[in-house]
Amino acid sequence: MFNSLSGRFFLLTTVFVLLAEVLIFVPSIARFRSDFLMARVERAQIASLVLLADDMISAELERELLLNAGVYNVVLRRDSSRQLALASELPAPVSQTFDLRQPAWTALVRDAFRRLSKPGFDVVRVIGNPQLKAGSLIEVTLNTGQETRCGRLVSAF
Repeated sequence: MFNSLSGRFFLLTTVFVLLAEVLIFVPSIARFRSDFLMARVERAQIASLVLLADDMISAELERELLLNAGVYNVVLRRDSSRQLALASELPAPVSQTFDLRQPAWTALVRDAFRRLSKPGFDVVRVIGNPQLKAGSLIEVTLNTGQETRCGRLVSAF
């Protein structure tokens, strides 16, 4: 079949289509992973804004804010001081740290493939820039899986 011109053309077309699929798929999963982590950072920032209005909040409200943000801890750096805004106990030690302030595309691709090849639930630390200049840095600790309201863990990218 591949000795004829049409067979060679079919093989060449198949190779180029597969190459195009890889060149589209790899950056899209890397961007999806980055957007997922950045969304968690933004939700954590919104949850920590409650402390700006009132320094003391009840433990129940703090748990609810952390649960709704999908994170374990929120650290804000404002005016050269670092403050643990919201905190809870970590179920496991932090396995990795991701810096989303200036991510290299190679690091995003490597992380996305590492996450696809190891689909467990790890606790990771994510560092990012707060939205709307609300400080100089925000750090959150989160689980790579997503917990549902019924307490069951479902896979999250």
